[in-house]
Amino acid sequence: MNHCPGLYKRGQKYWFARQVNGVRKFVSLRTEDYVEAVKLAAQLSGDELDVSQASVTDLTEAFLLHKKNLNRYTPASVESKGVILRKLTAWCELQGRPLSSLTV
Repeated sequence: MNHCPGLYKRGQKYWFARQVNGVRKFVSLRTEDYVEAVKLAAQLSGDELDVSQASVTDLTEAFLLHKKNLNRYTPASVESKGVILRKLTAWCELQGRPLSSLTV
């Protein structure tokens, strides 16, 4: 799964950078939630992103890579959280449950 180009985090909020008439503009997405930010950025860029159609495996790996790239997780955290998320992923796929059915 590709990451959303132009998506940045400033402080606690996500921002989206895009070109408007050849000028780079930054738009606050007014959210701290990465998944919500990706959806909003996709809407702004004109790309419709249907997360419900993405596999849980793809989203799990994208999330771990995102956190690692932001230096939010140490390599040890990526490993430990990855184990749990991969077990959840395996369970979801075994149960045939769509990502949209998961709640916190």
